[in-house]
Amino acid sequence: MVYHPNVGAVVLVGLGCEVSNTRMLAAAIGDAGKPVKIFNVQEDGGSLATARRTAGTACRLLAQLCTQRRVPHFAVTVRFTIGVPAVAITSSSPATLVGS
Repeated sequence: MVYHPNVGAVVLVGLGCEVSNTRMLAAAIGDAGKPVKIFNVQEDGGSLATARRTAGTACRLLAQLCTQRRVPHFAVTVRFTIGVPAVAITSSSPATLVGS
């Protein structure tokens, strides 16, 4: 999915103890040429601190990406991997990230 032209960046969030960790995933998707930001709960101060940092980073990336030309495609995909949601915003209409 990272190769889709409307995916402008990747934010990876992990616990820090997974067998398939975020650094391995980042290396696997790095050749797509998209910015990759990594957060790990155990390294970044716990769940709430990681969620705040992740949301802030995602909002900054979204603000930067809003100026880029998009390819017509209308879908927002939410994929769960090992219980961690990964959201790929691939809509040609404005998107809003909402956290709980």
